[in-house]
Amino acid sequence: MRSLIFTLFLASFSVAQAAQITKTTFAFPGRVEIHVQPQVSELDVLFVIDDSGSMSEHQKNLITNIPALTKAALKNGVHVHAGVTTTTMDCTYGGICAGKFNGANKIADSNSPDFLTTLATNLNVNTNGSANERPFDATIAALSEPALSQDHPGFLRSNAHLAVVLLTDAGDQSSPHVTPEIFSNFLKALKPNPNQVTVAAIQVLANDKSCMTSEDQNDRIETAVKLLNGKIINLCAQDYGNQLGQLGAGLVGQVTQEIPLTTAPDVSSIVVTFGSTTLIAGDMHYGWVYDSVKNAVILGSKIDWSKMSGEELVVSFIPKNWK
Repeated sequence: MRSLIFTLFLASFSVAQAAQITKTTFAFPGRVEIHVQPQVSELDVLFVIDDSGSMSEHQKNLITNIPALTKAALKNGVHVHAGVTTTTMDCTYGGICAGKFNGANKIADSNSPDFLTTLATNLNVNTNGSANERPFDATIAALSEPALSQDHPGFLRSNAHLAVVLLTDAGDQSSPHVTPEIFSNFLKALKPNPNQVTVAAIQVLANDKSCMTSEDQNDRIETAVKLLNGKIINLCAQDYGNQLGQLGAGLVGQVTQEIPLTTAPDVSSIVVTFGSTTLIAGDMHYGWVYDSVKNAVILGSKIDWSKMSGEELVVSFIPKNWK
């Protein structure tokens, strides 16, 4: 009888959650283990690239390592939209400006077999742009009208997670009224849940004396990234590709926030792990909590997945009514 009950239990789980659950294992009469790919169905990525004269090698480095950044999303079947604009707002320079997207195919779509080729082509924005780098202004322009409907319609999807990736060797020089707080609030307002937005910056770190630049620096980008619980990557990091890979994995992992269960657990028995890391029980920000109404494990919105190494989440528990 117990064997039949367990068979029905597994069948209901695999059918109901096939898009997220990779496998469910059970050791009679012990624990149920639910293995979950940390994934989201839709991800919109906006690249804002510094196109000033000092950025040639940095642009090439990003293009070379773009497979590392996108690997996790493609592996987990995430439908990605990627668009590329520049930090130049003054269109008299003649290049990509004021939030418009680069490329003949302005949106690189992961459903296309040419996704990586299209994205690499679009990231090659040249270095003829303004030395007055304005990534905040450019981001806002790209994600506002009229650009959204006239230049790159369909890029920003209502249910997708939004990631903004800034590449620059300078501090932000956007309009003075566009403070990091204004920038952060603008992005959060685009989504019903502010946790659907993140910002990552690839920039010169203040303590890295090997990363030489003559550009003016300030902490505006760093402040905005912190406000949005994002990540900063050293523009001159020796393990640049590895850091991009961690960033990509983090973008995919951080938007998996709810893992439904099909039977009520003994809450005290729940253990949630990602690779070798055990997430903190009862921590709604950096760990997980159990929602009895949804019968689901809810993951914290501030978990930094990029600092962990793993391929899947595992939720382990003892069913409450198992006898």
